[in-house]
Amino acid sequence: MTEFLVDQCQQLYIIELESACARYLEKKFSPKYPTTRITGRKAIQLGEIPATTRIVIVEGDAIAVPFRKSPKWYQVCPIPYAMN
Repeated sequence: MTEFLVDQCQQLYIIELESACARYLEKKFSPKYPTTRITGRKAIQLGEIPATTRIVIVEGDAIAVPFRKSPKWYQVCPIPYAMN
């Protein structure tokens, strides 16, 4: 799904809770797209990353990311594979 979305967006934010998955995504996409991985923060303001960055990987909990209400932003998520 990520490979499809990155070609449809000017800037794609990926929020990943697990560190290993975030590192994998960075390694996979950084050779082809300008990528930034953000770690160690509870929240990020969407839009604070330079427009030249194509993929932003936020390592953390999606609940802590404040989403702006804007027609330019869309939220897409897969079905959870595990519940705690």
